[in-house]
Amino acid sequence: MLVQNIIAKFTNFFRSNTRIKKVVFLHEVPAWLGTKRKTIYEKKHLAELLDLTALSLARNRQSLASLLDILESKENAFNFLDEGKILAIFSTARNILTKLQVHEKMKLDQLSYVIESFEDELGELLLSLIEARKKLSSAMISQEQRNEVEKHLQSFSELVVSLKRIIDNYTEKLQECSWNSLTQLERISKELDRLLNKEIELKEKETFQTARSRRVKEQIEEKNLELLKIKDSHDYQLLANTKTEEKLMKKRLDELEDEMFVYLTKLKNSLSDLVDFNSNYRLLDIIQRLRSFQENLNFLFDLDKFNHFVHSLTWVESQIKSGNLQEKESSEYGFSRAFYDLHEGSMKQLMDEYEKTRIKLQVLPQKRLESSAQDKVNDASYRLEHFKNQKSMLDGNLRNIEIALAKNKASQEQKKRLFENLLHISFDVYVELSLIRPEPEVKVPIKALVIKKEVPQELKTQEEKKVLESTIEETIRKVHERTPSFSSPEQE
Repeated sequence: MLVQNIIAKFTNFFRSNTRIKKVVFLHEVPAWLGTKRKTIYEKKHLAELLDLTALSLARNRQSLASLLDILESKENAFNFLDEGKILAIFSTARNILTKLQVHEKMKLDQLSYVIESFEDELGELLLSLIEARKKLSSAMISQEQRNEVEKHLQSFSELVVSLKRIIDNYTEKLQECSWNSLTQLERISKELDRLLNKEIELKEKETFQTARSRRVKEQIEEKNLELLKIKDSHDYQLLANTKTEEKLMKKRLDELEDEMFVYLTKLKNSLSDLVDFNSNYRLLDIIQRLRSFQENLNFLFDLDKFNHFVHSLTWVESQIKSGNLQEKESSEYGFSRAFYDLHEGSMKQLMDEYEKTRIKLQVLPQKRLESSAQDKVNDASYRLEHFKNQKSMLDGNLRNIEIALAKNKASQEQKKRLFENLLHISFDVYVELSLIRPEPEVKVPIKALVIKKEVPQELKTQEEKKVLESTIEETIRKVHERTPSFSSPEQE
């Protein structure tokens, strides 16, 4: 017998796992669930359950409200409890009464929603009443007061327990017939429909953004070519040569400044040697003025300052020649040599070259202004950068859309499996839910479906006439033929 039971179990297991799943389209689900709901409502007599539960809840509410009025009027009798706790009990009870609103034309889902709104508070209230009754047993109050409070608490607890039993019985009956599963299935199917609509919206955005990205890419390529063309032009080559020339001139000016500074340093050293051999305060003043030239080489090209400085150096040269100032004999670069370089030698050449180069450099910006090539380059470069920024933004948007689509697909798959499993568990129905939406039906006017059965005169044989008439009949049959893919709830 045991072996037979085991074999039977294995047979039933494999039989249940080899059932062929039906393909069900999402758009078919609402109609099927509606029919299933109607069938359960009628077969399980849920109308009677609804009326009975609503009536019981209304009566219980009335009794609870009356008792709560009495208890609140005798609040002082509950001094054995913390003031906050008794107020919390009364407040919770009032909240439940506020939410417990039932009427004759109520539907099952409406009643379920009302019950769900206060079910947790009802459990908390029951626990608070149990705790209050425990504290009453050890409270320091008279026996008469204890009996009165116990009576009220017991009545209160019995009403709450009665209310909970009504709700538990109602919930249990709905669970037995999987009524709540229908509500969950409807919710899941609506969520799937929302996800599919969101997917369409995301794909439309993706198509739009991709097209824009493609156009912007083409514009980037066009601007790159335009920029290359401008840079290859004769005007731009002249401009580029001007920029190269400018860089070379600036570099040469830096070199000349370094060389002039070196000369001034040598001149200062020669003057310092004169100071060492001669006691003359005027030499110290000349050295101080020379330091200002080292700090700012532009003073060399300030005619007044330079002439004044040269005049001072001429005085030094005359003093040396007259023997009033003695030069250091071992000096390789004495004052006389330095003075000569300033007038006719290397320093004069450096200053002349520096001045000419600086004048040329001042003219170059005007040449650039006269050239339109730079404006064209600037304009093309600005537009190119603008399109590159647009491309970067569009690529970022596309990445975000791809992420959103991936999340949407994952949610669809999760909801789909949840729907299939819940349908199987609740109603023993095996389906493969298809999220492919059917192509919109093209409504053809009835007149357009009228097919003339007249046989052309050219078909002379009876056999040809029969073949054509048969073909017409078959065409009409296929137009009107429909095969449902989701069986009715009664069949399930």
